[in-house]
Amino acid sequence: MHLEGAAKLNRQLTRLPGSVRGSVLRRAVEVGAEPIAEEMRRLVPVRRGGLRNSIGTRIRDEGPDVAVADIGPLRGPKGGGAHAHLVEFGTGPRQTDTGAYRGEMPAQPFMRPAAHNKRSEAVRRLQSELRRGILRVAR
Repeated sequence: MHLEGAAKLNRQLTRLPGSVRGSVLRRAVEVGAEPIAEEMRRLVPVRRGGLRNSIGTRIRDEGPDVAVADIGPLRGPKGGGAHAHLVEFGTGPRQTDTGAYRGEMPAQPFMRPAAHNKRSEAVRRLQSELRRGILRVAR
């Protein structure tokens, strides 16, 4: 994603003490990721709700000044997301090991459209929260 004014924000961010820089960045990435997660929840096809309920964000550090958001169906305590790729991309004809036919499933994309639909809003929110966090700490 391209951030307008990213160089200036980055300079301001690197001037913050290391102890708070990471938390400001992580919070901004988390805020920026939420519109995409919300859109995924809106677009995902629902049978029982497990897949929709598994959609969330997980923020991880990829270095001292890099935070990455994993957005989408999460495995773990929320559960329900293990078959997300099958829903997103569909399947061909499926059979069990004993040869029983299990049909096929058409693709029902929800992850890629959500990212496409909410990309601009996610960038705007990330930038806004980054500015807010820098100002809050700089005071």
